[in-house]
Amino acid sequence: METPTGQNSSENQGIGQGTLVDERYEVGPCVGVGSRSSVYLCSLVSEDSSEFVLKVLHADALEEDVAKFQKESNSLLGIQHPHILRCHEQIEFEGRQVLVLDYADGGNLKEYIAQNAPLPIEDAVRLAAEICSGLDFFHQVGIVHRDLKQRNIFLSADQSVRIGDLGLCKFPGEEEAVRVGSVIGAIDYVSPEYVQSGTLDHRADLYAVATLLYEMLSAEYPFSRESDPVKSLMKRLTGDPSPLEEFRLDCPREVRDIILRGLMKDP
Repeated sequence: METPTGQNSSENQGIGQGTLVDERYEVGPCVGVGSRSSVYLCSLVSEDSSEFVLKVLHADALEEDVAKFQKESNSLLGIQHPHILRCHEQIEFEGRQVLVLDYADGGNLKEYIAQNAPLPIEDAVRLAAEICSGLDFFHQVGIVHRDLKQRNIFLSADQSVRIGDLGLCKFPGEEEAVRVGSVIGAIDYVSPEYVQSGTLDHRADLYAVATLLYEMLSAEYPFSRESDPVKSLMKRLTGDPSPLEEFRLDCPREVRDIILRGLMKDP
């Protein structure tokens, strides 16, 4: 999701600060705007210390977007996993679907990497392991996240991982309708086999985790970038990642091998 440049972003989506949703949640600032939904901080009016996030489907959402939002809600409701952002309920406001989610008060991984990378080996490995723990839960029930990136990995106050934003995920029984050569998800993190053949399963998420771990350890992207994102993608499909030891001589071989295995073009 893109971060808005001002408070008017909330008003442009039709929900202004101070609005009371479902007579319980007072809307705060808009903190993210995506193609299908917007995200707002909010507080529970009966408990001043309780903060949540409202994910609100846009008023002009297509029927397929509404169906996808409903699937996201059904998949998240009831999940209580230490590394998945908890969804408390789904409500309706002015004809729009709304998810009430936990507020991750430690920011997101993008902010954490920008402020702290390269991370200590132990911290990076722990964060990657927590991401994998949450993903394993999804994969066990047939969900592929498909949009793992720094902005979609949230952190609690003690820097514990919370995976969020299932807006682009692939659900069990859902046919992959993407034509070869096109992608759904963050272009820097999509797997080569997905781009080249349309194949999408749990390995696509693991490719993204390997990329994230490389970035946490080096503060660099694994592959050289071009000014054109599409050219960068095509270069990544044929080239090899820069050796991690160029940035981290202290990284154990076992960790380097895990990253290289995760970034393989033919898993």
